[in-house]
Amino acid sequence: MEDIPPFPDFAEFQTGYPECIGRFQKSVSHLTSPPCPTPNSPSPLPLIPLELLDLLGIRRASYNQSLIRQLCVCMRKEVTSADPVLLQEVMQRLKLEELIRMPMPELSSCLFDLMLHMESVDEVYLRILASEPDFLEKCPLPLKQLVWELEEHKSLFSDSVSPLLDEYIEAKERILNSSLGMVGGSVGQTFFTLPLDIRRSNREVHKLLELVGGSYKLYNTLSVFIRILFSKTRKPHFCTLRCDLVTSLQRTDSPSAVRLLEQESCSHFISLLDQAQGEPRQRAARLVEIHQQFRAVKKYMSDSYETLFDLVMALRDPHTVHMLCRITLEHASKLAIKRKLPRQSNEVLLTLHLLNIALQALSIIDKRIAPEPALDHRMLSQFIPDLMLFMTQEKISFSSSSIVPVLRLGQISETGPPQAFPFSAGTLRLLECDPVANSLFCFLVIQVTKKRDLFALLKLLPVYADHHNLELLPELFFHEFSTYLVPVLSQVSHCDLQDVHAIVFVRFWLVFYTEEDAFRHACRLIRALCEDMPSERLINLLEEMGRVDLSTEKMTDEWSDTIHFISEHSSVPLSFFTDGTEEYPPVENQLGQESGEDLGEDTRNEGELEYEDSDSNFRSEHDLTDTTADLSTKEP
Repeated sequence: MEDIPPFPDFAEFQTGYPECIGRFQKSVSHLTSPPCPTPNSPSPLPLIPLELLDLLGIRRASYNQSLIRQLCVCMRKEVTSADPVLLQEVMQRLKLEELIRMPMPELSSCLFDLMLHMESVDEVYLRILASEPDFLEKCPLPLKQLVWELEEHKSLFSDSVSPLLDEYIEAKERILNSSLGMVGGSVGQTFFTLPLDIRRSNREVHKLLELVGGSYKLYNTLSVFIRILFSKTRKPHFCTLRCDLVTSLQRTDSPSAVRLLEQESCSHFISLLDQAQGEPRQRAARLVEIHQQFRAVKKYMSDSYETLFDLVMALRDPHTVHMLCRITLEHASKLAIKRKLPRQSNEVLLTLHLLNIALQALSIIDKRIAPEPALDHRMLSQFIPDLMLFMTQEKISFSSSSIVPVLRLGQISETGPPQAFPFSAGTLRLLECDPVANSLFCFLVIQVTKKRDLFALLKLLPVYADHHNLELLPELFFHEFSTYLVPVLSQVSHCDLQDVHAIVFVRFWLVFYTEEDAFRHACRLIRALCEDMPSERLINLLEEMGRVDLSTEKMTDEWSDTIHFISEHSSVPLSFFTDGTEEYPPVENQLGQESGEDLGEDTRNEGELEYEDSDSNFRSEHDLTDTTADLSTKEP
């Protein structure tokens, strides 16, 4: 290695001057082999006269390139066993700026081997590599990682991971927007029913970790990048990605993964969340540990805001929010059976606190709020008791037993659709302003739909339609709701119950049609039901949906696909699709009610007793000081 000569000047070398070639031949004569070159396969020959090259018909440039290739072969053999200090000296003698512009793969491979076997690559060389994007693209991943670690070249790393992040989000959206559990899928399969192992096994996540390698600096940069994207796009799938990164590292036995996990502050926290989701018997204990760890981080977080934000994002994972909503209503249902108050259950207080933190993750990250957000005291004094009363009257069960259809179609046929359930005024106000109340109410709607209790469902939908808040609407609500609604409405389609379709589509869903997600799932729902629904009723629904202002290109495409699908799979006359030039009149309520009428109007005085309890009133204002100090709520 000490005898390897410096490379000649590239510009001078390309000209093929006899003096330059002669000097280079002398310098590498002891490295080259003696076989004579041929016109088809020239090989290096030391000190061969240039005139002889011309007589043999060998281009001088080809001869020079063969010398370079031979030199590279010799260098690559020596690099693997050479002293790193010596490699540093050799690197200093090379003109890297010139060499990376030479279009010779052998030379590039030689440079890569040389830099990878060096004890440390100087930042000067890394900046030279970064200045040539085409050459950097050919570099092996370890060299790219060294370049990405430079502060001024973080954008190169973000450019490399952005396509994978987009693919990850698109994969999640495909599951939500596909006909999973609807057309061509098995009934009851939703985004949340996928097993934990399948959810955590993701091709994009593995590729992201390959780009990160064993560099904690890149891993931390990726975590910050994911947090920024979550804050800007408001998409909770980035929270799922943050958890998937940690769980993928935990399932990898490589030394680099072990090093990253040693520095990952939320590794144990995410493990507890996975155990709570996958092991129902240990769920209560795991939730207590999760809350204790969160409070410990918040208490001792003098400069660990990043750790707090990671924990909040882990809680904001849609699967975790879904689990917390389910556990809260399960405990509320048990309390109703035992005739106990919500404030008397530490489990309800715990899940409400965790759910409140999760649903306010964006506020915590955007505003950098260190204190835990306060839980509205009306959740325990009014909202949860109202839900308990509804579940008691309608006999809503959260057991995991097989689903028994309880449509109660005969009752609806005799008396007509039921009136909206008379929730208290305080509960209705919470629906309009509190994210926890919105999520719990929507989960109750989903649970009722899953149990196929149409009678109870028709009591809930008008309430939420009149007292909803689009900003607080759960992101994945319509996906799960429409999936479970298919088997319910498919049976109604064969009956003469037009009012049911009017309540579901016009009274409820039409309120949310301006939201792209709601409109998309409404179209998919109609496509799933169009074959069973009478043509006259289907035409009425299409006319109502046709009046909607299609504000985005995706909504226009979805509507076009729906019309095309219905024209091929339903009995709607073809004239309906061809005579579509007239404007649709303004939307009118199909139930014959005035536009200002409120089906969810409160029919009782605020604070009126509905659920009898010998100990105290569910809706009475009360002091929460009897609860444990760690789980006490605060006045707003």
